[in-house]
Amino acid sequence: MVDPAEKEVVHTLLNAYRRSSKRKSPFFLIARIGSGYAAMAAFTILALFFSALNLSAIYKTAREITYADLPAISALIKLRASLQAQERYAGKYAILKDPAFIDLFHTREREFAANLRILEQTGQVDDLAQLTRNYQTYQQAAQRLLGDHPADPALRRASATQLFDSINSVYVKRQANLHDVIEHAELQRKSAIRWTIIIACSGFLLTAWIAPWVTNRIFRATRKLQMATHRALTGDFSFPPQIQANDEILDLADDVTTMTKKLAELEDLNFGPKQHAGDLTIEMFIEEQVQRGTGCALCDVRMNALDVVVAQHGFRKAADLLHLTGNLLRRAAIEHGCADGFLGHVGGDSFMVAVPPDRVEGFSKRVIDSFEREVPAVLNPGAAEDADPLSPHRPASIATVTISTILCGAGQAPAAAEIAKAMDSFKGKRSGNSFRSGWNMASFPFVAVVLAASLLSGCATFQSQEVGQPATPQPKKRPQPSTEAWSWRKMMGRQLDQAVRAIQRRDAQGAAGRLRAIVNQRDVPGVTDEALFRLALLSMNPSMERPGSERGIQLLKRLKRDFPKSSWSVQAEPLLELIDVAENLKAQSRSLSNANQSLETENRDLATKLKQLKRLDLELEQRTP
Repeated sequence: MVDPAEKEVVHTLLNAYRRSSKRKSPFFLIARIGSGYAAMAAFTILALFFSALNLSAIYKTAREITYADLPAISALIKLRASLQAQERYAGKYAILKDPAFIDLFHTREREFAANLRILEQTGQVDDLAQLTRNYQTYQQAAQRLLGDHPADPALRRASATQLFDSINSVYVKRQANLHDVIEHAELQRKSAIRWTIIIACSGFLLTAWIAPWVTNRIFRATRKLQMATHRALTGDFSFPPQIQANDEILDLADDVTTMTKKLAELEDLNFGPKQHAGDLTIEMFIEEQVQRGTGCALCDVRMNALDVVVAQHGFRKAADLLHLTGNLLRRAAIEHGCADGFLGHVGGDSFMVAVPPDRVEGFSKRVIDSFEREVPAVLNPGAAEDADPLSPHRPASIATVTISTILCGAGQAPAAAEIAKAMDSFKGKRSGNSFRSGWNMASFPFVAVVLAASLLSGCATFQSQEVGQPATPQPKKRPQPSTEAWSWRKMMGRQLDQAVRAIQRRDAQGAAGRLRAIVNQRDVPGVTDEALFRLALLSMNPSMERPGSERGIQLLKRLKRDFPKSSWSVQAEPLLELIDVAENLKAQSRSLSNANQSLETENRDLATKLKQLKRLDLELEQRTP
């Protein structure tokens, strides 16, 4: 039957789970984590908006400069040039009386009017009104002059001077206005850059403080909760999470703490008086045996150092080992006439088996033999070493099994709790009814023999491979040259050495003579090619008219033709290209020199004509009344 206290504890755990499922939404954590990033995004958007506003203002200023100030200044410059041209044509007409100057005057007049309209579209009305009135006065004086009406030259000059002053005044104002606009735009640009950086950095700094702080709190609390959960899974219910108040996962930690306390109470209820008989099937079997009064022997089969197996081989190997142990216990119980004696797995490393009292010894021997025979198929021998510092190299016995047996005669145990207490007295002890078995490196001496045989066979194989390895094929020896060719090559090489020493002594003529003697003889690879290259260099004789002599170029070409694979041919190729480039540059220099002479002649003619024109202008100005 189910204990009412256990039922109450289970209901308490279920209620805690239901309360935790109704707590804060998971979006609350997301909001807390995302608050820092939201602040960064807000400041970034604000910085972008501020930058966009300033960029718009700067763009507006640039458009104003492009479409208003620059055209106005350009128009003022053209007005001044046009007025000067009109004055020249009017003065020339007054002297020469040529109608062609009237047409030229009217052309400049139309140009002046067009620039004045451009200025009216972009300028200030007050200044332009004064400029327009002065120009009308000048036009009237000029029309009287061009219409052969009597006119006062002083009046025309005065009106022209007044018009020049008006143009200069408007030009100075426009220049000052443009300078102010550019200065304002520069200040606006600096301010935009400064405030954009300040706003963006504020967002980043705020995020760098908020987001890591919130994230660190959550991760730290989660780590504490994870540690408490792992302790609870291992059976340690005395480790509360200790989450600080107002933490993000405080509610979940409270639920875990509550469930841990209830699990501890449930553990006391289930495993307090009957630690080895916690399973319901085992409890029912013991109660049945007690009520019937039949005698039996309870065997607690415990696997030792299972944590070492987990550390060395992993959880999967440990699970395979537990599965193997359960199977061999079931088979041993069936063989000894107690098919229902295997009661099951009662803990991480313990099994409970009930056998008749007279078959305990045979059952234990059968279990030990099967364990020693079948465990090596699951684990590798020698997987762990004893941690004893006095004998660090002594193999440790891992995957051992301890069988603790208690004989229960008829009427000896009044209840299952008494049997459980008796079983507790065997924990960690060895008695006369306790059997211990295990396997280690000492149990398998043949392993050393196998390893030695493997090493010897490997060495023998390696040696046999070395002995049987075919010899590396030697390259075929080239036939020795004849004595005559060898003597000729030695003689040519001696002459080349003499030429090189002459070059080192700065005896160019002696070196050239020896090199010519070599190149005029029969070709010898390695000697003739070097002689050709050195003789070509000595024969170059570069000058301003020609960068290289024809003889040197022919020697280099012969070197490339007769010895294409020689290293001296590789050096000769860029030298020939350099000579060609120098030839081309020399030809271009000659053509440029000729063109320069032609330009100098034309410049002298133009200077003469300009002097004549200046003299004519001076004469015209002197004749102008």
